[in-house]
Amino acid sequence: MRGLFTECAMVALQRMRVDTDDADAYKLFVLLPRLVLQPVQQGVKHGVAQVMKERCARFLRGEWEELYVEAPGDRLAMAEADEERVLRDAVRLVKAGQLGKAAKSQANAGNGGDVAEAGATAPC
Repeated sequence: MRGLFTECAMVALQRMRVDTDDADAYKLFVLLPRLVLQPVQQGVKHGVAQVMKERCARFLRGEWEELYVEAPGDRLAMAEADEERVLRDAVRLVKAGQLGKAAKSQANAGNGGDVAEAGATAPC
């Protein structure tokens, strides 16, 4: 996998070297991790390494726009989903009587507020 990713990086770097004024070449290089190393969806039948190899192969074939469209783009929505997951986990801990762990998980996530109150108002 490492060799394929390096090969992808070399494609973008080569474009930058050929034309130092090519803004698209710089964009391609900066977007490479997002195009190839994006998270693998749950339930994938292949292993993570296989998915990454396939993405690298697609990158090398020039399927950059397709990879870009498939990459998660709404970071705000992803952050909100993570925050909801952390809150649900804290509620589960509160219901299990593990208030200290729930409070600590909220503090680590940077969520202020009363975890016990969240447990009382969150849906089951």
